[in-house]
Amino acid sequence: MSAPMKRRDFLVRSTSALAAAATTSRARRSFGQTNMTLRLALAGDVILSRRVSMLTEPRFLELAQLLRDADCAVGNCELVMARREEGHPSAAGRSLSVVVDPMVADEMAWLGFDMMSTANNHSLDYGRGGVAATLAHLDRAGIVGAGTGSNLQQAAAMRYADTPGGRVGLVGCSSTFAPHAPAVRARGDFPGVAGLNAIRRNVRWQLPKAIYDGVRAAADALKPLQASGALFEPPPGLQFMGASFVEGPEPEMLSEPHPVDLERVTDAVQVGRRNARLVLASLQAHEIYRELTTPDPFVPVLARAAIDAGADVFITHGSHYLAGIEIYRGKPIFYGLGDFFFQYETVPGFAADTFEAYGLDAHAIDPSLATEKIPLAGGRKLWETVVPTLDYEGDRLVGVELHPATLGMSQPRHQRGTPVAASREDGERIVVELAELSKVHGTTIQWDGAKGVVDLT
Repeated sequence: MSAPMKRRDFLVRSTSALAAAATTSRARRSFGQTNMTLRLALAGDVILSRRVSMLTEPRFLELAQLLRDADCAVGNCELVMARREEGHPSAAGRSLSVVVDPMVADEMAWLGFDMMSTANNHSLDYGRGGVAATLAHLDRAGIVGAGTGSNLQQAAAMRYADTPGGRVGLVGCSSTFAPHAPAVRARGDFPGVAGLNAIRRNVRWQLPKAIYDGVRAAADALKPLQASGALFEPPPGLQFMGASFVEGPEPEMLSEPHPVDLERVTDAVQVGRRNARLVLASLQAHEIYRELTTPDPFVPVLARAAIDAGADVFITHGSHYLAGIEIYRGKPIFYGLGDFFFQYETVPGFAADTFEAYGLDAHAIDPSLATEKIPLAGGRKLWETVVPTLDYEGDRLVGVELHPATLGMSQPRHQRGTPVAASREDGERIVVELAELSKVHGTTIQWDGAKGVVDLT
């Protein structure tokens, strides 16, 4: 950008150029085409707290162009956008509240995002007012939000973006949430409660007989100490310290999505299937299994059920790490896209209880003191991602490419967390590691010298 050109002039000219390009693209497409093309771009967790529209780094602009060149670009809005008067903070403790200036919605639009899943563990960071404010600011910027709403019906609804390649639907949900975060259904005789589209898990711990018997003995020994005449009957099976146990051949975690929540997601997918060309389902899940890069067992169950119901793509966000890719019935399941923006270190402020939870002075004026206390695991893998682009001809997926990026792990905090296209060396390593994680799902990924290519045969 030349020095004399003001930002508004730059944005106006850029927008005009993009509109002209889109018009040319639309001219090549007619509603009568049976093989009309559509390109989808996907991004990981978006924790964006600083302006980026003035950046001129070519490798950053390369990634932004990937989003803009797509008919529809989708990410995970893992933050709340609200002015001070638009909500009230929720007690967060050691879980940092990610509440940012509403200008972030404009930055997301400048980047090229069309849709955002808003269901995640930060959705209620600024209370129920923050839920409404985030959706309103996204809408103002022309971005569709899915996964939160003024009641459960709104939070669970399929949302749509009309694109040059056709209508795209998105349903968002989250399995990681505070107890007060799930939206509540509205009734004719009582209003609903704002929140997120929650996916509850049914978890049982399987233990060999000898250990299982020991847990049962401990439960029996403590039972006389518990109050009698409980208002509610306990769930069936062995319950101990708030967990359920079953006997089995080896220690194992058995995890399934709650059937009511599963049905709510598949119902939304079926609605989308009747009303959109392309249907996406997005889950935010911090739950993992054994490794940072392995999803909880309930995730594949939910993902495959969504695809069986008619979804074209299932996207898992939230773990902050890349995880494997599965091609199920010809449809991709992304088990983790990592972070696309990770600017948590420059979030403008946190509630006093967060400072206290980390043993800091609640009157401290530097919010970065709290971010320094977060014990992040995973090293460089936390600061690496891919941007998948998916190409469709008609209703057929014809290509999936993986564009690697890095987020500047070694940079100072005021720069760290912004993605740039990876160097050739880093890009090959990222794609090769993702290919290894995908082998367990039967997926083959090749490095072509610039990006990863998923084998769809």
